[in-house]
Amino acid sequence: MRKPDYATAHGYAQRQLQLEPWQESAHRQLMEILALQGDRGAALAQFAACQRALAAELGVEPDAETVALYEQIRAGEVLRKGEGGKGGRGEVRNTMYDLRTESVEQTIVNRKSEIVNHLDPLPDQRLFGIEAPKARLLEVLHAVDRPWLAAIDGIGGIGKTTLATLLVHEMLPSDRFANMAWVSAKQEEFRPAVGIAETGRPALDVETLTNALLEQLMARPPLTAALPEKQAALTSLLKAQPHLIVVDNLETVADYQALIPFLRQLANPSKFLITTRLTLQSYSDIFCYSLTELPAAEVHAFIRYEAAGRNIERLAGATDAQLQNIYEVVGGNPLALKLVIGQAAFLPLGQVLENLQLAQGKKIDQLYVYIYWQAWEMLDDAGRQLFLAMPAVDDGAFMELVMVSGLDPDETQEALVRLIDLSLVQTGGDLDEPRYRLHRLTETFLMHEVLKWQQGD
Repeated sequence: MRKPDYATAHGYAQRQLQLEPWQESAHRQLMEILALQGDRGAALAQFAACQRALAAELGVEPDAETVALYEQIRAGEVLRKGEGGKGGRGEVRNTMYDLRTESVEQTIVNRKSEIVNHLDPLPDQRLFGIEAPKARLLEVLHAVDRPWLAAIDGIGGIGKTTLATLLVHEMLPSDRFANMAWVSAKQEEFRPAVGIAETGRPALDVETLTNALLEQLMARPPLTAALPEKQAALTSLLKAQPHLIVVDNLETVADYQALIPFLRQLANPSKFLITTRLTLQSYSDIFCYSLTELPAAEVHAFIRYEAAGRNIERLAGATDAQLQNIYEVVGGNPLALKLVIGQAAFLPLGQVLENLQLAQGKKIDQLYVYIYWQAWEMLDDAGRQLFLAMPAVDDGAFMELVMVSGLDPDETQEALVRLIDLSLVQTGGDLDEPRYRLHRLTETFLMHEVLKWQQGD
């Protein structure tokens, strides 16, 4: 039996579509050829190309035969080709076969196991303050309806990526999603032992994200195709079965303004989990969960646990008053607490806290840069004026902020919204009278380090 000449048939169909892009028979032939060659994603993308061509040229939808073929390919079934026929194009027989060689359960487990290579390692130590956000976000991700996009927002170092990593590991054993992918937009990170380090990752735009997802989710990703065709392949894949996609560390306005519309196109039934320093509350279709700093009791437990694990006996055995002193200066930012714990191994605690208050030492200076510099640069004059005034009001109401900032109510409102968007201010109180406050580390930063930044403007 002569092997079907797929290359010739593929070229014939493509040439026909160049002349007559509305020819459904040529679209169907390409879909069959691609599926038979094992490239189901590209076959599904060809259906999307067919839809676009028919809509643009004739204003119609694909006919029933084309839709039926699409459904067969999506389900893993294609028509088996016979021996070559006229023009080397091959004849179609009515025998059906399944592309999948493993059970559905095995396929899902094998594919999802690959995502572990793209994740940060799951912390092997106890995590603090994580149960409530984990439970709420798992509820959102397990739901089979909207919201299709969810976001974890918060200030730098607060634990957004750690929580997202934990959520993915929690979801891995379930059959809720056919597959998962993780793409990071993080350009730099702060490591307590070394300071700020570049990640070496490229900036995340639509094409970079598309390529990264195709590489993770398809056995034979069409990376050399034009961007519209790659997007069509990705869309078909994510529309065919529910996937969970994590987009970690969207840090800039340009990031989310460019990517959010694209993620909306890809979502449903697939879901996206985004981590970001910039709250996405202004998007009505995105579920937002804001991470806040650990409370004092959790900070005490966190410090004792970490110190014991590192064998820093002096800190593990610290009194409640000493631990409360750390909390008063550092607050509940896990990244900053880890830096303090590490330095307390070889410096007096009072010296460590004084260094933090006065921004003394390279690592402490870099910590502030990592957490706050980008947000500071994104504030206008009114935003900076309100930000600098906030330590004068502890858990203040709106009119108190107006008074201490010297701004009028409209300016205060706009500045406050910007500070909240940048995760610099936490909101509490009730519906009738919200209250606004800073993280304790932010207060420490404002009273010392920011003065140098102002002088540099």
